[in-house]
Amino acid sequence: MLDNTPSPVISLCQRQMGYVMLLTVMVLCGLGLVTLFSIANPQNDPKMYAFAVQQARFMALGAVACVIFACIDYHVLLRYAPAAVLLAVLLLALCFVPGIGKATNGASRWINVVGFSFQPSELAKISLILFLAAYMSSRNGNSRDFLRGFLVPSVVTGIIALPIQKSPDLGTTLLVVLIFMSIMFAAGARPVYLISMVFVGMGYILYSAVMIRNRWERILAFLNPEDETFSLGRNYQVLQGLIALGSGGMSGVGLGMSRQKMSYLPECHTDFIFPIIGEELGMFVTLGVVLAYFLFAICGCWIAVHAPDNGGFFLGIGITCLITLQAMMNMFVVTNLMPNKGLPLPFISYGGTSLLFSLIAVGILFNLHRQGIAGEKPGNSGVVLPERSSPRM
Repeated sequence: MLDNTPSPVISLCQRQMGYVMLLTVMVLCGLGLVTLFSIANPQNDPKMYAFAVQQARFMALGAVACVIFACIDYHVLLRYAPAAVLLAVLLLALCFVPGIGKATNGASRWINVVGFSFQPSELAKISLILFLAAYMSSRNGNSRDFLRGFLVPSVVTGIIALPIQKSPDLGTTLLVVLIFMSIMFAAGARPVYLISMVFVGMGYILYSAVMIRNRWERILAFLNPEDETFSLGRNYQVLQGLIALGSGGMSGVGLGMSRQKMSYLPECHTDFIFPIIGEELGMFVTLGVVLAYFLFAICGCWIAVHAPDNGGFFLGIGITCLITLQAMMNMFVVTNLMPNKGLPLPFISYGGTSLLFSLIAVGILFNLHRQGIAGEKPGNSGVVLPERSSPRM
């Protein structure tokens, strides 16, 4: 008879993986807060100090929310996933309502709530993950049926992605589609479905680039980073970010000593905070940041695989992909490996809504970890993978 008792090493990893994840998130949040206060130099924009203080407040609020959601059974969240999707779509629609929606730099991505700016797309990403996890769990992970297993979740994803794309926010739209594809891949969707979606997405991106001048110029700037036509325009931020990363060298110029933050690098506190870290703290710290997100991905996947049921498995995969893919896209943008998308670096960039919902996502993931430990019994490793039918084309 085979002995299914998990080894002591696996049991130890299972019990400690959630705490390693929390420690990683705390380090990233701490680094982000230190960098924001470093950017808040009196010689720089006076608003930067206010941004740093506000980020600290949202970090405290996010920590409380993280603890709350870590204590709420994730099955309760899955039960209310359809309501969360409806709320997210309603809030996304309010972004286009005059007097409620707030447009910045031509983008209608925020709404004003009691004097605070709120970005509904952050709620929409979490709501979509909850819905996909609940829906695929109700189907026992079977996504091979095109009508109910793939088309229905595709339509819901499209309903969420459409207003985000119209805002316009192509970066978040792409992230939403990648999250959907990740969960469907984990559910064992037919490769032909996923490959078809890739071609449809590429076609839409090409259409948008040709029809919308703003996006076409971004693609041209990406392909010609040193062209004088774009170096002082569309590609100015990226070039200044690369200068910041190169100036830092191996050990950095020192905390608070960045030159690029002196109005040379726009948005240095939000989307382009990673180059400031590289300039002040050097390559070793930037590589440490990359490794921290890689470690978060390992912890998240481990927690997802050891979740008590299919719903937890899909939920863990979705949240892990949300954080790691967004971090990857941000770092690709600032190093000119992909066109500018306007996505913040999770846990580090300034942005109250992004930080709050990122910490809520971590709380949900930790709840999965807690229930995975509670459900582990002798002779059971706790691994519950979704059931998949035999491959068919």
